This record gives sequence, C-alpha cells and structure tokens, in this order.
Amino acid sequence: IEVPVNSTADFFSVFDDITYQKGSSVLKQLAHFVGYENHRVGVSNYLKKHAYGNTTLKDFIDAQSESSGRNLDNWSQQWLYKAGFNELTTEFTCEDDRLAALSIRQSAPGEHPHMRQHRVDVALYQLKQDRLSIGPVFDVEVTGEMINIDEAVGAECPVFVFPNHDDWGYARVVLDDAAINVINGRIQQLEDPLARSMMISSLYDMSRSGRMPLSDFVKLAIGEMQQEPNIRVLAQLSRSVSSSIDLLYRLRPGSDAALADILAEVSEESWQRVTVESDPDRARLWFNLLLESVSSEPVQDRLRSLLQEKVSLPAVQLSEDLRWSILITLSALGAPDHDLLLTTERERDPSDQGRKFAIAADAARPVEAIKALWLKQLADEDSELGLAKQRYAIGSLFPSNQTALQAQQLDVILQSLIGLSDRDPYFLSSYVSGLLRPVCTKES
Repeated sequence: IEVPVNSTADFFSVFDDITYQKGSSVLKQLAHFVGYENHRVGVSNYLKKHAYGNTTLKDFIDAQSESSGRNLDNWSQQWLYKAGFNELTTEFTCEDDRLAALSIRQSAPGEHPHMRQHRVDVALYQLKQDRLSIGPVFDVEVTGEMINIDEAVGAECPVFVFPNHDDWGYARVVLDDAAINVINGRIQQLEDPLARSMMISSLYDMSRSGRMPLSDFVKLAIGEMQQEPNIRVLAQLSRSVSSSIDLLYRLRPGSDAALADILAEVSEESWQRVTVESDPDRARLWFNLLLESVSSEPVQDRLRSLLQEKVSLPAVQLSEDLRWSILITLSALGAPDHDLLLTTERERDPSDQGRKFAIAADAARPVEAIKALWLKQLADEDSELGLAKQRYAIGSLFPSNQTALQAQQLDVILQSLIGLSDRDPYFLSSYVSGLLRPVCTKES
C-alpha cells in the first residue's frame, strides 16, 4: 500500500483498487487489531498533534501504537510494505457432536510468501432442521501458518467454520466442497445481510481463483438475486454476475454453447424480473444485468422494442443515457439496423453527451475495419476528438463479446503504445486498461 511516488506522472498510476479497496480494508483490520476505541483515540490524537502540518505514515502508526499500547512495527511492515494477500482455511474434528479440535491455516501465494498477523472473528455455522444459522463466534489472532483455537473445543459441532465473520480481515476465505454444498440454496436463511454478503463474496473469490466453476457461481448468484431483499447485497450479486460473464467471454473466446446457455438463462431471468419489478433501484440492477447478458436475437428484439417505445417497463424510466446504453449494446452485437437506430438517437439527443455516446456506439460495432480505424485515430496525436470523446471510444471498442476481434488487433495496440508515452496520463490509463484487457489465449 505504501509505495514511492517519485514524480507527478507516478502519482497518476498509483491510485487504483489497491489504494482504495485494500487500503480501506486494512484500516478496518487495524481498528479491529488494536481495538476500536484505541483506534478512535489514536486517530484523534494524530489529527490534533499534526494539525496544519505534514505527516509520514510512521506518524500515523506511532499514534496507533501509543493509544493501544501495542508495537505495530511488525504489523506495519506486513500489511503496508509487502504485496499480496493471504488465504485462510479451517480444519476441525468432532467427537460425540462436540468440537474436539479447531484450527486455522494461513497460506500465501508463491510470488508473495508473506505471512501476516490477522485479528478475525471465527464463526461456527450450524444446520438445524435444514436451516442455516450462526453459532458461537470467537475472537482470534492468527499468526504463522497454523493456530489452534482451544477455546472452541467442546462447542456444538458445526457444519462448517467461517474464519472472517463480520469482514474484519483482509484475506481470501477458502471453503471446502462440504461447506459449499451446505451454503448453496441456504444463504437467504441468514438474517444478517453482511453474513449473506460474506458468503457470496467467498464463493465469488473461489470462482475467480478456479476453485469453483464460474458457471456454477453464476447460477447460484442468479438464484440468490431472486430472493435477496437487501439492495446492497443485490447490487453485489449483480456486479459479481456481470464480471463473471465478462471473464467467461475471455476464457472462451469465440462461439461456445455452454456460455450461450448461461447468457440465455441470465438474460431471460433479468427480462422477467425487470418487467414486473416495481422498485426502481432493484429494477435498474436487473436491467443492467440484462444489458450485460443479452446475446440471442429474441432478447435483442425486446431491447429494440424498448427503443421504439412499443413496450415499457414499470419501474425503469428510459432516460437518454439508458437509451444510448441499449443502442451501444445492440451495436456491439452487430445489429443490422445500426445506422437507422443511431440516426434516430442522434436526432433525439443532439447534446455533447449524445455525441459521446454516438462515438461509443460506432466504436462498439463488431467490424474489423471499424476497429482499425478507431485505433488509428486514437494513436493520432493531432486528433481533434479530445480526451473525453477518446475515452468513450476506448471504453466500448472491445466489449466482452468481441475478444476474437481484440486478439486480431493486439499487435497494433502494443505497437501504438511506443508512440504514446508523452500523452496525458488519464488517456494512457484508459488506453491500457480498455484495450489490453487479457484474453485467455496463448497469443494474448
């Protein structure tokens, strides 16, 4: 998390998911590690002591050490100066329906073999009368490769153990097949939305790391979406399904019957939900998922009928932005009436924002000549488009379903980079993240 920033140009490249997501997660772990009240007092003292001045990271860590009475030098080195993350797994045995032993095993990836100190809440999950519930929870500090939780011995035997209850830790939780089988279809039995969110997050992590088939996760997540009452957890499910679909496209470039079946299932369920959903926020999530998963001609026709105002949705107001999103989706799928649809939308929305969306719709078309033309224009330092319009083109040039077209242009994209080193950092960031997203082929 702490990295050297030697120049202004470096500054633009270090603000990313590490900064915001890992950074916030580690702050949350620190608060739990030293105790919340100690953490609060440490932050207060730090702000007062250094008011109107500049600080280093050590100043903040020292304030936390003073308020908690814990030396955090080791903790700081482990969490802030070393890359990577850890995995936590649990092992337990039972005798006469009582825990005989419970341990947590910590591991680290080979390229970043760093063990860390974790303070986590470990929850025992019970299954009674086919209902899943959370049993006793133990406050545990994990150090080294394995630690035994002796205070849990004698507790009622769980169906599985979750070593990051309430999400205090920053680690990947690895569940075994038995735990997955228990969770599947029972997540909604957990009353706490955060507990449901943690189960979904762990299953999603396992699918991303190859421990669970992505298609299995998508089916499980769609089933959960149908029942999930909490809008934040529903949004989490929607995002995870969308990113899983994107990854499936990249794992299976070209036509794939299994992927087509998944897309059909997701798009059909999304359409059915969005046509009856009365809550605008929930309907919008289903609508976004529909746009991510549409592939078949019948579903494309449904989107076209929305543009033509032949049908309407009870809780989705078709704003100009949403109309453009539909058009860009249809363009990316090679809609034969693209020109007519584009002309209609341009007449409806002649604004500057409309012109940007029109660029995105054109760039999204699955035509090799169009891709080549846009890549040439993006590489032209004298282009009159401007950064904002260029970023709209980049953002839609290679949507998930066009991985084969992207692969054909990889050499052009890479060669163009050589001449782009003096361009705006935001342009370069967009160019690389938008055009060099990996495809799972040897060439890529």
